[in-house]
Amino acid sequence: AFENHRWLDLLRSGKAIEKITAKGVALKAQYGWILPAAFNITQDKFIYPIPAREIQINSNLQQNPGY
Repeated sequence: AFENHRWLDLLRSGKAIEKITAKGVALKAQYGWILPAAFNITQDKFIYPIPAREIQINSNLQQNPGY
């Protein structure tokens, strides 16, 4: 029960970037030698791209930022 509700709650409350960044800092401290220098998460990565086929069908649609 309640699987995956936390992720949606984090997105809805605007805390997703904060939590991901904090987790990234902790992982970097522990496994820094195998992880990238930084976790660059931006708000536009939380929305999915609109499928190209849908944009071809409806020319009024615009692709989401970042895609």
